Amino acid sequence: MMLGSIKYNKALPSWKSGVFLVITAVFLSWISAPTQAQSLEIRRVVQNGDIVSIYYDLTDPRKGNRYDVHIFSSRDQFVAELKNVEGAVGRAIECGLENRIDFNPAKEYGEEFGTKNEEKLSFDLRGELYVSFMTLLSSTLGS
Repeated sequence: MMLGSIKYNKALPSWKSGVFLVITAVFLSWISAPTQAQSLEIRRVVQNGDIVSIYYDLTDPRKGNRYDVHIFSSRDQFVAELKNVEGAVGRAIECGLENRIDFNPAKEYGEEFGTKNEEKLSFDLRGELYVSFMTLLSSTLGS
């Protein structure tokens, strides 16, 4: 079915064709309406001495949602989560713009990292909705 096309049937009474047009218009506007969803997007990466800062936006149209945020690097093809990080990373991170994670590659990979030749790193952020145990418990008990 092509969007925006209708089949016109002259034999239908005018009220039926009008209802069909209204239903088609509502359906087409519903499927083409933009939906809002949560997003996690790296905005920029800045190196200041030994520290690499990753700035990201975490947005959700539902107020109060928190997320578990994890960061990975290209050094191991994004397999292991980075451990030597501080800032807006880990459990129950609030949504916001310009969240910051500070990463120390020398602590993560050893003091020799980046001293002999330039190392290139890419980062991947992964997030999942945080639901506290108390929230699960209260919804299970019916409170």
